[in-house]
Amino acid sequence: MAAIILASIIILVAKLIIQANGNYEVNMPVRINECPTVCNCNKEMTLVRCQNKNLHKIPQDIPNTTISLYLTNNFITQIGPDDLQGLRNLQYLYLQQNKLAAVPDVGEIFY
Repeated sequence: MAAIILASIIILVAKLIIQANGNYEVNMPVRINECPTVCNCNKEMTLVRCQNKNLHKIPQDIPNTTISLYLTNNFITQIGPDDLQGLRNLQYLYLQQNKLAAVPDVGEIFY
């Protein structure tokens, strides 16, 4: 139950940070708009599904056009400062049923 609450908090905070901040740094990582090999994507690359893939970290090649990112039912323990950088369009981040131990400093993740 705690993991579900934690994932919900992360999703909510992520959405608020993305919606509230219109400024992004110029030196963000370049992202190629191809679906990560471990995931499934729609043709517009706005929906990325990486559920049930036994992932221990977020794939580094998430397209920058991603709006919804599903990472549920994996073994992700933390979100690093570079894991979500450059995902300017990201609105929904689903992390339920992972192994997250704490809510990360989202200020470092999205800037």
